[in-house]
Amino acid sequence: MSDSKQKKIQHLFWRAGFGSDYQTITNLQSKSIEDIVDKLFLDSKNFSNLKTIPEEFFPDDDNRSNTKYKSVSKSDVRKMIVDLNLGWIKKISESNEPLRERMTLFWHGHFATRIKNPLLLQIQNNTFRIHALGSFRDLLIAVARDPAIMVFLGTRLSKKERPNENFARELMELFTIGRGNYTEQDIKEAARAFTGWGYSYKYEFRFIPKKNDDGMKTFMGKTGRFSGEDIIDIILKRPETAQFVVKKIYKYFVNEEVSNELIEPLASSFRNSNYDIEKLMRTIFTSTWFYDEKNVGNKIKSPTTLIIGLNRTFKVKYNDDRILVVLQRLLGQTLFMPPSVKGWDEGLAWIDTSSMFLRMKLASVILNSGAIDLETKDDSPEEFMKMSTFDDREKGSSFIRSKADWNYFSNQFPPNPSNEIISDFLIQSQMIPSTKALIKNSTSSLQNLAVQLCSLPEYQLY
Repeated sequence: MSDSKQKKIQHLFWRAGFGSDYQTITNLQSKSIEDIVDKLFLDSKNFSNLKTIPEEFFPDDDNRSNTKYKSVSKSDVRKMIVDLNLGWIKKISESNEPLRERMTLFWHGHFATRIKNPLLLQIQNNTFRIHALGSFRDLLIAVARDPAIMVFLGTRLSKKERPNENFARELMELFTIGRGNYTEQDIKEAARAFTGWGYSYKYEFRFIPKKNDDGMKTFMGKTGRFSGEDIIDIILKRPETAQFVVKKIYKYFVNEEVSNELIEPLASSFRNSNYDIEKLMRTIFTSTWFYDEKNVGNKIKSPTTLIIGLNRTFKVKYNDDRILVVLQRLLGQTLFMPPSVKGWDEGLAWIDTSSMFLRMKLASVILNSGAIDLETKDDSPEEFMKMSTFDDREKGSSFIRSKADWNYFSNQFPPNPSNEIISDFLIQSQMIPSTKALIKNSTSSLQNLAVQLCSLPEYQLY
């Protein structure tokens, strides 16, 4: 891997976003990494929320008489979830604040939620976006008060006579401190503290004192009349919490092989900053070790990163955007539909025999409006996302019907660019000798060469 400034900038833009265009990277080469990082954070401050589902749509089962829920069928709800999915894909693909969207995607997996209410999913997605680079404490409290989480983990039904332990357990196991750092009794005591937490029919947080257990609680060695916020604060004071969160961020943004020598000072700084997410991410993106060869081109692109990377690089437009939901399903990551509360496994979990075949063919199909077998492999009864009809069907195959903006792509480069310029831009990982020779001797047009490069195994890495 070259130590060139271009490669460092490309690495930054893929990890802190979803790639960038060649012209932008070229124009930034005179800037310092610190200045480029500053610009990424500055751009992230000017963001808009996802607004696909109408705010007046309030399908709350407990308040149907106050809503329009009666006029909304199950098929309408399924369509809304699909629309929400595609709305976010479009937003990320066209975003001018890629860091904000990358962080939103990270928190989407960290606080994985799977419910059938599209408005709640949208509200939660915007909660992640608003707090994506702020205080982790504020994010935790916002998530604890989030209606989607309350439905998914049962908090809204938790009362002092029967505390629901689901949220308390996941708060510690998956969201903050990790296994081995709390007891079953800690879960029970924490669950008592979150009783009485609910929301109004407009999905605004509501605390119901008569349902709350305000008695004495002993949690993680401390005793008091703890509220839910108190429980979160006690967890955050433990050094293991900062270590757990930082380790997960490191694995997602840097390398799945964790360097304990780096985790300790990062975690200590994170905790001492009162869990300032922006400060932590700035430290990571401006550190020299972030650009070490071992950390560049070493991660497998998630399905979302793969699809959006192609969309942003080639300005792809689809005749029927719903095909993107089918592709997500087949590749193993459907937004708003995590497999469990643990979210998606990263790394090698993205690759199996069927998904690898699709990955290798995906660029050629999307960039050349090709056809591919898109039969879904999920037969579960909860497959809201399954698209049953497309206009073009032929022997079990669906036509992608997409169009890449090749003028946009080619105009970024100097006249008659060399194969090496194109390959250095599209491939982030080291290429094997046979691939290098193929590229060096290629006589293909810029368009064909780009498709060939994006069909290489190396393009799966970033």
